[in-house]
Amino acid sequence: MGGRAAAICFVLASTALAEDQSHIGFEPTVLVGAGGFAPSAFMSSWAQGERKPSVAIHALLVYRVFRPFDIGLHVAHQWLNVTGLPDGASAYSSAAGGGMIVRFHPLSLAHIEWIDPSIGLGADMFAYSRQATQLPPDLDTEVRSAISGAALPLVAGLDVMVTEGFALSASAMWSPWFLAESCASQGTALPACQATSGAPEHYFFVGLGLRLHLRFVS
Repeated sequence: MGGRAAAICFVLASTALAEDQSHIGFEPTVLVGAGGFAPSAFMSSWAQGERKPSVAIHALLVYRVFRPFDIGLHVAHQWLNVTGLPDGASAYSSAAGGGMIVRFHPLSLAHIEWIDPSIGLGADMFAYSRQATQLPPDLDTEVRSAISGAALPLVAGLDVMVTEGFALSASAMWSPWFLAESCASQGTALPACQATSGAPEHYFFVGLGLRLHLRFVS
């Protein structure tokens, strides 16, 4: 009797494991949307002009290691719209970041598959923003400014399955940026850098995109 019960338990465990294996795989997500930094005295002062929100691209290159969890890389590039420059001046400004991220998918515990909300926490070990400003009247004079540090993105996502390996994705992100250094240079001069401390700056992003589910071994 005990042997039969053990055999039944083994079959059930094997079935559950096989079912979970179908969810294991590489799940890249690419999102395009709007993002930028909350207004603050420092974010208005580290470079000329004011940097307004603009288009951003975020990629989550994660691997679903278990049904409710995935882990992988987060990389992002944010363009910033610079306003408030002197007449005749122009500027290019952007921000970028990258690091690790872990996400939790609560509905997967209930075997709900057609819709997949998630929450995640990341650690972007490199995060920086830079701006190149061309000054009038001599547009050959360029001022380069940059800030760098680390960030902790908190991500909320919602994926709606279209096919077994393809989903539409929506995501919102809030990320405190802990700045460590700011640098500036003009023309061909070497950059002058100084330590930066204080309260973190705040980055926000909302975007839509696509998620794939790729299995390399069946």
